[in-house]
Amino acid sequence: MARKRIKRVLVAATDDTPLGVPLLDGITAFTKQAEPWLICPTSNGEQLLDIVEHVKPDGLIVARVSTPLPIEKIAALDIPCIFVGISEAAANRHPVLIGDHPLIGRTGASHLLETQAISYGFVGFADTVFSERRRDAFLEEIRNRGHSPHSFDFPPFVPGTDAMNPYGREATSGHFAKWLLGLPRPIALMAANDQLAHLIALACIQMQLRIPEDVALLGVDDIHRYCQTVFPPLSTIRAPVAEIGWEAARLLNEWMHGRRPEAGVRAFSNIELVARQSTQIHRVDDEIISRALVFIQENIERHFSVSDIQAHVGASRRTLELRFQEVLGRTPLIEIRRQRIEHAKKLLADTTEPVHRISKRCGFNSTTRFCIVFREQTGQRPLSYRRKINPSVHRRHTESSDRQER
Repeated sequence: MARKRIKRVLVAATDDTPLGVPLLDGITAFTKQAEPWLICPTSNGEQLLDIVEHVKPDGLIVARVSTPLPIEKIAALDIPCIFVGISEAAANRHPVLIGDHPLIGRTGASHLLETQAISYGFVGFADTVFSERRRDAFLEEIRNRGHSPHSFDFPPFVPGTDAMNPYGREATSGHFAKWLLGLPRPIALMAANDQLAHLIALACIQMQLRIPEDVALLGVDDIHRYCQTVFPPLSTIRAPVAEIGWEAARLLNEWMHGRRPEAGVRAFSNIELVARQSTQIHRVDDEIISRALVFIQENIERHFSVSDIQAHVGASRRTLELRFQEVLGRTPLIEIRRQRIEHAKKLLADTTEPVHRISKRCGFNSTTRFCIVFREQTGQRPLSYRRKINPSVHRRHTESSDRQER
């Protein structure tokens, strides 16, 4: 009996962009449950056609790369091909999977409006589809709430480009620096992606602007190398890249087996706001709230009550309740639960720890209670959330559990 040939799949994606590692994680997670593939990754767009000729793949998954892509020539190939994150791709002939850019913009606006800053703005890239769609939705949402937002565009985005070239000089000494210094402060800014938010953070440091006191800053993608390498850490919006990778692999698998999927753009709306210190502008407005929030964050992995916060900040229960309502629009207890669930979401996405351990690490005495609160706040069970937000982490957790059971 002839041995079944393993499919060869060429994946074009730059590994240091939002569509790099998590995209491959989603693709490989699908293959673990379907059939093994020989995956050939490349980040060279200019030579992609030559690579196709050499590798002779059974299918293509094409995302953003660091050099120009001959999109029309790729679309004309007689090879099953799924485009990811390329809004300008040939959607009339191929499936094109993207994040819900308008939803990302609106979500960013809603989060920054909670800071109660004096002014609001969006910083993006000119002539770049994902940036323009996020910007337009952001600006519209801000205007709908009675504000006059600001916006600034850098040169067109080039995936994989070193942030300090060509954008760095412009950010620290060019038109952007003058634009930022001239805005009413405190200002809340949303950047088109984490790379740009990181660059803005560096520019703020050089111009002696404090984050978040002068500039509250929000990025998109939740890339560790950008969000966690500046202080304070950057708030961001996590797009469902691994989920998109899974779906791209599923569609390609169908196509390679003779079932061509329907062409057209499919936007994925399973985004996640990851709030960190860079948007906690309210800290400087109220000393009691500031100290209370620090206490919650520093003790998030142990059990404590509102009375413990009250004792720490030296305020009466009534004063604490009133200040929380005035500044945050919610009670201390709701804020504690909100931060516990935010911490749980990060642990579910980034670790393989079982739910009962995560429950304890988030200060819950009962796993059942944790699951109830998690579902109330997210609309999902903890494992359902993990499976959606990062299929590869869910798979590693499942495999680890299976080994322990054997």
